[in-house]
Formats: sequence, C-alpha cells, structure tokens
Amino acid sequence: MYEMPEFNASDEKSIFYTNLNKAISSNYPDSYVLKMFSPNFNDTGIFRATVVAAFSTIPVNMDLKYLRTVHNYNERIPRGILNQGRSVYTEFLNSCLE
Repeated sequence: MYEMPEFNASDEKSIFYTNLNKAISSNYPDSYVLKMFSPNFNDTGIFRATVVAAFSTIPVNMDLKYLRTVHNYNERIPRGILNQGRSVYTEFLNSCLE
C-alpha cells in the first residue's frame, strides 16, 4: 500500500495560482474558482510534499450528462468543450511567460 506524504496546500498568492484564476475568470466570466482538496490520488500531493506548487484543474464547462460518464461506461467529453479549456491553459501559460 502506498501512502501520500504529508504536505501543505499550494500558496494561493503565488503567481501561478493568480494567473490560473485570472485565466479561468477571463474565459468563464460567470464562474468562480473553488479552492479545495480533492480526496483522489494524483501527482499534486507528491509535488507539494517537495514544496513545488501544484494545482489540479480541468477548466471546462461540462454538462451533467457528460460529467456522469467520467470514469464510467462510455466515457466521453466533446472536443468543443475541451477547446475552451485549451484557451484557459494558453492564456495561463502566456501570462506566466510575461
């Protein structure tokens, strides 16, 4: 059995969190960013344990009928939905390079 090392949350005042929040808000003006710990196992905890900022996000507006298929029978996400997420990531990366 593997255990996740202890870690603290990534700094929400970091340039990465700030830029990601701005990119999401820019592409989804009627939304807000929710800060939370996810109970699933992913790489973010391992990065945070070594004091590397890590954030998990899938910046898409997904209809409930598609959300219900995630990790389920006939899993699918329409490409059009993913294009909006790509726009968020592109804006985020560009702002980090400025």
